[in-house]
Order: sequence, then structure tokens, then C-alpha cells
Amino acid sequence: MKKSRKIVIISSALFALAGLAAMLIGKICGTEIGKVPSREIASLTEADIGQKVGIIYDEDIFWSCDEKLYGIDVVYSEDDFRIIPLRGDLVISVSSYRQDTAGANLIATVKAVTPGTDVFMADYLRNYAQERADKLKDLKLNGIPEDSTLTEEQLDSYIEMMEDMAGDESYEKNRSAVTAFELTIENVRIFSTLEKAGGVTAALMLLILMYALLGIKVSGRKLVLGTACVILLAAGVTAFAFRKDIKTMLSVKDHAPGIYSVHVENDYKLEKILADGTYDENSLATWISKNLFWNIPIEVDLSAFACSSFACRTSEGYHIFGRNMDCKPTDLMLVYSTPEDGYASVAVCDLEYVNMAGDNKFRDPESLFGRALLRAAAYIPADGMNEAGLGISMLTTEKTSMYQETGKKGIYMLVAIRAILDKCANVEEAISLLKSYDMKSLCEVTNHLFITDRSGRSVVVEWEDNEMQVVESDAVTNFVMSKPEYEPCRRYDTILDRFDRTGKVMTYDDAMDLLMDISQDHETPSTQWSCVYDLDNFKVYLVADRDRANVYEITADFFD
Repeated sequence: MKKSRKIVIISSALFALAGLAAMLIGKICGTEIGKVPSREIASLTEADIGQKVGIIYDEDIFWSCDEKLYGIDVVYSEDDFRIIPLRGDLVISVSSYRQDTAGANLIATVKAVTPGTDVFMADYLRNYAQERADKLKDLKLNGIPEDSTLTEEQLDSYIEMMEDMAGDESYEKNRSAVTAFELTIENVRIFSTLEKAGGVTAALMLLILMYALLGIKVSGRKLVLGTACVILLAAGVTAFAFRKDIKTMLSVKDHAPGIYSVHVENDYKLEKILADGTYDENSLATWISKNLFWNIPIEVDLSAFACSSFACRTSEGYHIFGRNMDCKPTDLMLVYSTPEDGYASVAVCDLEYVNMAGDNKFRDPESLFGRALLRAAAYIPADGMNEAGLGISMLTTEKTSMYQETGKKGIYMLVAIRAILDKCANVEEAISLLKSYDMKSLCEVTNHLFITDRSGRSVVVEWEDNEMQVVESDAVTNFVMSKPEYEPCRRYDTILDRFDRTGKVMTYDDAMDLLMDISQDHETPSTQWSCVYDLDNFKVYLVADRDRANVYEITADFFD
């Protein structure tokens, strides 16, 4: 045996053993991390210093002092609250080893608070409040925009509130509220990385070792030919097994700056996600990672938005559904889904939800990683319609986050929209589906749903005081409709006025003109897209960024 072959055999064997050891260490450490007890943030005290805990923060509010220091507000009553400092990087907060435990969002070590943290955080809050007060004063000086729902009384109240928060009394309250302990995020993903990297290294080294040993008895030519046959066979089997996933990835198209499309043909396992339950953006990201993305960690970034929706009919009797999506600047993705056991649908998605747009963009939809992730694009719809003639849109209200608890399986709002598009032919079926789950809203606000079908029935579904409410209505914006004390806004009044003048009969152009009339052009929010859905003919007319001169006509052929 040649000396060079001996070196290859010995080296590959040693590296394979090292890879197996790393994989084993990562697995053992990750398993131990998974045993860390989960705790509610509100239950932590100074006595927990030195402990490692899994933190559950579904109802808590995080705010950032800088890139590595966050504040966690724990409010017991109006005059009883505390601020827990959190240090680290929230990007690493969700670990694959926490996915099977009791809902913990991150793992942290409880430590004694860093000296001076109370002053630093109190200064930050005072400066923030003063900046907000100054901006509101400028708004009052320059005049409230005509299309804003903000009143002079509300503006004065907000200014007074911000100035109080910037005052000495609030400063001292905030400073004294900072706890004697702080949390440091543990980067537990390192164990997952170690396990995966060790496994890959071991597999590669074992392959090299196998070839080195085979080369002793088999000629190089036969070895090359045999390898080529194995590779071709493996590639063929893989391509067949993942043919629908590959077709979905190849279908991603760029139609114009900020406008993309994808035809989702792969199985996104709707029945499994409904059975498993989803409770917030972290649980959605975790589920997608485990079930659709080979346990590669992913993140979603959801933020609040405004929006308007209405339903009417054309003179030909076709039922149409108008929708404005008002949020901060983003890119959109048109998603055409054709499940084997459900209705085909077209939905519009905000790509910032998966960090493919906006300030936190770190991947492109047409990149390999982006295309792979868009296999889960079915789970980020903001509005859409299906071939049965049902339309749906998601809007926010001016309330805090809603987390329904009646003992039923939890369903995240985005997953609920997908389930309705796939499974429901009309409003009644959609209501029945929603009643089967406990609804979990997005972000730190409450969402409500506008649902309409080609029979002409339209409803707004809301969740108030832990109960689902259904309001019959052909229009909705961002106020709670199940409680009459909430005041409508200018956009809603404009829709009703147009209904009165047209008898709820409009052409497609009329409906789009109405969407333009109720659109918003502030820096945030501004109207990112406007859609007129033809529920009878499975067709969508889309305008992006209020560019009325360019109307996209979307049918199933658009995705070919």
C-alpha cells in the first residue's frame, strides 16, 4: 500500500471519529438544554440568580435600548410594574432544542444586574418619550393630515402623555422599576450547529475512507463509473421524491421591482399544522423549520398594519372584493396554491414577514435559500380568494394582542387564513372552522378578519373578551365593529358614502378608484398594494404602491 493512501485512510478515519464525537456532544448538550425548566418571566426573582431557565414571554413586551440590551415590561397593575433587562441577541432566541418543550421562546441565565443599567434604561425611556413628544408637537404645528383618523383632542392627550413620561417623576419610577437581576440569552443553537456540522464532517470523511479502502481492490476506472451511476441514481430518486418542491422553487418569478410570484405545488402539511396548533410567530417559524425546512432555523418578522376592505357587485352580477394593505414599505408576493385535497387559491403576502423585504431583509426571493423557504409561502397570506368564490383579508384594530383561551387547539391568524382558503367554499364554512380553534393574533395588536363569498354575504369576525364575534358587514377598516362605542374612521365613512351613491354596484375600475380614494400615503403606514378580487371568475386586479396606471390582471395563467 502506498504511503499516500495510508495517510488518506488514517486522516479520514480520525476526522470521521472527530465528526462523530462533535455530533454526539452537540446532541447530548442539546438534549440537556431541552430539559431546562420553563418559567414565566413574571415569576422570576433575585433569588433565581445563577439559574438557567427557559423563558415564556407570549404576553410580555420587549423594547430595545441598543442591539444587545432589551427591556422586558412586566406589568402587574397601573402603579406596579418592573423592567427586566435582557442582554444578548434575540435572533438566536429560538432553538431547535426548545421546539418540543413547554413553549419556551428563549433560554437565558439569570445574573445580577450590570451596575448602571437602571440609569441607562431610564435615560433611554426619557429620551424616547421626549422625541415622541417633539414629533407630536411638530404634527400639531403643521396640521393633522386630512385622511388621518387622529383628532386634535387625541393629539393633545398623546403629547401630554409623552411629556409626562419624559418628566422627572416617570424617570425615577422607571429607574426604580429595573430589577436587581438581568437575563443573558444563551446561544443554544451552537449545539444544533455542532451536531449538524459534526454529522456532515463524519459522513464526508467516511465516504473518503470508503473510497480509499475500495481503491485497494478496485481499479480507478470502475470506481469512477460506479460512483457516477450511484450519483445519477440518487439524483433521480431525489428529484422524483421532491419534484413538487422543486417545481415550487423554480416557479418563483420577479415581475417588477417589489412584485414576485410563486406557484406552491408542494405539500405544506396543512392538516398537520392544524393538529399541532400554532400560538405565535415563534411557534409558526418553529413548525415550518421542523416540518418543511429540514430543521434549519428560520425566523418571521411580523409588524402591525392598517388596511381597508369592502365587498360589492358589478352590473353583471359578479361579486367583487376590494382590499388595501396599509403598512410600512415592503415587497409583495403573489402566491398561487393548488393543494391536492383543497381549493386552488391566490393570495398576496408581505415578504417582510420572512425577511425578504424591508429594513431587515437578508435574503432575496430568487436566491436558493429564498426559493426553498417560499415552499412555506402558503402560511404568510394577508388576503386572498379561492376558486370556490370565497375572499378573505386580515386587518388590525387599535387594541393590544389577543390570545383566546377556551381549551381548544390554538390557531395562528395566518394559519387560519390558509385553512379557510384551502377548505371553505363560503362564509358559513369559514365561521364554522374558526369556531373550532382558539385564535392567536399577530404582533402586539388584535386582528379581525373580513370574509366574503360570491353569494354576496360578507362578515367581520372579531375576538372580544375571549369570545368570537361575527358582524354582518360589507365594509371594514381598523376599528372594532362588535362594540359600537368605537368610532369609525374617514376611510370607512368614504366606503359607506360610495355605497350610498352606487347602490353597491361598481365596475372593477370603480372599485379600484375607491381603493385609491381610501389609500394612505404616509411614510408609515402607506398603501403597499390594492386588490380587486373577482369572486365569480377567480381573477384579481392588483395595483402596487398606489401606481394606478399599472394594473396587473392575475389569473391562474399568470403563474405559468
